[in-house]
Amino acid sequence: MSLPNHPPPLPIKRSAPQDHALELRNKIAHIATTLGLERIGFAPLTPFERGAKALEDWLDKEYHGDMKYMADHPFRHDPAQLLPNAKTIISVAMSYAGHAHDDRGRTRLHGRVAHYARGRDYHRVLKAKLYALGKEIQELTKHEIQVRPCVDTAPILEHEAAALAGVGFISKSTLTLIPGLGTYVVLGELLIDIELPPSKPIEPRCGECKACLDACPTNAFIAANVLDARKCISYLTIEYDGVIPRELRPKFDNMIFGCDICQQVCPYNTAPQPRPAANEFKPFERFSNPALADILLHGSAAHKRFVSDSALRRASRNKLARNAAIALGNSSDTRAIGPLLEGLELHEDPIVRGHIVWALGELGGKRAQHQLLKLEKTEKDSFVLEEVKHALSRHAPA
Repeated sequence: MSLPNHPPPLPIKRSAPQDHALELRNKIAHIATTLGLERIGFAPLTPFERGAKALEDWLDKEYHGDMKYMADHPFRHDPAQLLPNAKTIISVAMSYAGHAHDDRGRTRLHGRVAHYARGRDYHRVLKAKLYALGKEIQELTKHEIQVRPCVDTAPILEHEAAALAGVGFISKSTLTLIPGLGTYVVLGELLIDIELPPSKPIEPRCGECKACLDACPTNAFIAANVLDARKCISYLTIEYDGVIPRELRPKFDNMIFGCDICQQVCPYNTAPQPRPAANEFKPFERFSNPALADILLHGSAAHKRFVSDSALRRASRNKLARNAAIALGNSSDTRAIGPLLEGLELHEDPIVRGHIVWALGELGGKRAQHQLLKLEKTEKDSFVLEEVKHALSRHAPA
């Protein structure tokens, strides 16, 4: 896109002399820090060869699950497709590390939201800063420039871009790891039609450590740098609309949106020194200790208020209700039975109802058993009925 409201463009030699280009790059980096971007790097806008091969293999093995959009854009490895005249990709990172903490010990009737999603929607935050950076670059050059801001909704391999631009390196968990910041970061890119000197890439520093791979409760990592999304709790709670495999449900614990486990065990995230804590990512109170019963029983209006201005907008009311039902089933707290029974009355969606039934079966007790026996005689949906029979079998006499 062209940035408006500036004088007519003058001729400009896009391949500026090296010293001038380096000076411009340094000024851009300084501006980025004033905008609240903790890291910035520069890379030539060429196809990502390693990323292309990795993506092809990943798609061939169907590790993307139902994320069909990953296969629908075959040029994710070639950012030039997004801005044909672009010459440089500027990769940036914002940290939410200062807001992240291990909260696995909280009440079992409350859910957990991944830390990156607890504050303002990072898509909006980052895109606004990238637009601002583009305008500042135009002021510096005194010429009309072509730019395209990208966050992770654009078809681009953002972790590959960050690695090539020297912002960080791709860790064994497939996340970008930035020395001094760790993996608690969100990434963005600004494609620009000015040639700038590249930054130096950072060599991977994971060494022999595989804490992230070993800690995954669902064994979603096939190998270092290879994730089977179909087993990943983040994918299952955010992207996937269907039935959660029964054997994976107990692994969710009380997570309702995303998962931080592979990050919590990373030594780069447990350093004692203070980490950045951008105000934009300061957690909303409603995400710090959300009551599972409330989420399960949200009506449409309450759901909209709950997810407002956050990354949770990506999850539908039914999806969050399904996730809350699983978490209640994992709570080992019979106080969850009442809300679950209310949920059966409230929800018509078979997928939500089926997971509520599973949760009742996990908790057991006379109230749950009584309702399940009634459902066995009246339920019409085949999936829900299958869950009813499974739940009853969990407590059948030996």
